[in-house]
Amino acid sequence: MTFPLSRTQMGIFASSMNIHEEGNYNIAMLYRLDDGVDVALLRQAIDRVVEAHPYIKSRLVTDSSGDVVFEDHSSEQFNCPCLEINDIEDVRGHITEDYDLLKDRLFRLEIYRTATAFYLYVDFHHIISDGMSMLNFLKEVDRAYRGEALLGEQTDGRAVAE
Repeated sequence: MTFPLSRTQMGIFASSMNIHEEGNYNIAMLYRLDDGVDVALLRQAIDRVVEAHPYIKSRLVTDSSGDVVFEDHSSEQFNCPCLEINDIEDVRGHITEDYDLLKDRLFRLEIYRTATAFYLYVDFHHIISDGMSMLNFLKEVDRAYRGEALLGEQTDGRAVAE
């Protein structure tokens, strides 16, 4: 199933395709986790929140008319990876990588483990998220981590664009 982009999303798409600046339209954060964080529980919480917000799994494709549309990928499995790295500096370049909008997922959620710490990397392309949406996502992760009920998706981009 496909659905249209809003006018704002179409503008962001056009700008992203024409302006090639590192991290263009990425909303990215890297958090150093406190020592007491249960990383396995955090990974489960992130997975639960992604499942509760299926819109973020949407991908951009071109339809038979050549228009860019969202394609529903809500059934696609997501498991937050925990990646072993030597030093957090090893992934700094990855954090600002542009998205290949017609190939990549439009979000990146990863946990990095170094010899001394764990880090949470959260990145959404602005075409599916804004600062407030990211804040809401992180609040939902906190709820899931604490074992609380999730709010789920109240309104998604489909409702806005249609």
